[in-house]
Amino acid sequence: MPGVSRPRIRLLALDIDGTLLTSERAVAPRTRAALDRARAAGVRLGLVTGRRLPSARRIARDLGGDVPLVLHNGALVVEGGELLRSLGLPRDVAREATARGLATGAEPVLHCGARGEGRLLVRVGGRPSPLMAYYLERARDDLRIVPDLLAL
Repeated sequence: MPGVSRPRIRLLALDIDGTLLTSERAVAPRTRAALDRARAAGVRLGLVTGRRLPSARRIARDLGGDVPLVLHNGALVVEGGELLRSLGLPRDVAREATARGLATGAEPVLHCGARGEGRLLVRVGGRPSPLMAYYLERARDDLRIVPDLLAL
């Protein structure tokens, strides 16, 4: 419509897996070029993901510049390296969720660290599923195996 201006886009919030990254876990050249054009137009980039801070921070660094992070599906927010929000589960809720998971044969992983440190706790057990084994291998530097998750 003549005389009607379009709203200016100020923020582009991106998921990481299956959105920003290709199946090879990289930002495609075409995507990177589009992000560069958006930034040149004054659009700020942000990452919104279920991932942990160490993993998302690596991708944000690869993108360059200040990229705010909304992690753990909104429970953790980091901007400019500063923690703005950290909403952990209350201990009783975490214990109940872990107990229910264990009772159903799930492989619970506790994400620990009120400042987003990304420590992971898993219990000593049998052989993990292929997906869990892959996840744990990628997070091995932050992983601690414990005999009893509920005792923690």
